[in-house]
Amino acid sequence: MRLARNLGMLMGFGLTGLGIDQPPLKLCKYHTMAAVKKVQKGRERRRRKSRKPSPMVFTQKDYILIVVGIVVVIIGYTIMRIENEVDGFISLNVAPILILGGYLEVMYAIFYREKPAEDGA
Repeated sequence: MRLARNLGMLMGFGLTGLGIDQPPLKLCKYHTMAAVKKVQKGRERRRRKSRKPSPMVFTQKDYILIVVGIVVVIIGYTIMRIENEVDGFISLNVAPILILGGYLEVMYAIFYREKPAEDGA
């Protein structure tokens, strides 16, 4: 099996039929079998390491803040449409402030990070 794997790597094709799913190594005149074995050992080490689960980017509080911001933006556009006047007080003053506030709320929710808890002495 080892000989077949090494020959397959040297020949430039993978031996998927034998259960080897690694892409073939491209060898040039400077590579030796020792270099091929070194690369294969590195691949096996990387495969053996268990991956740690990555933490979530957003917390539940972040999602709530994003939803609140989107709702405020929708309310602002709805108020602007309901009044339906070009020179109205609500469509010129209130609705744009609500829309801007909603967008700022969403940006705050995206960039918000909780401070790590420090253990008091």
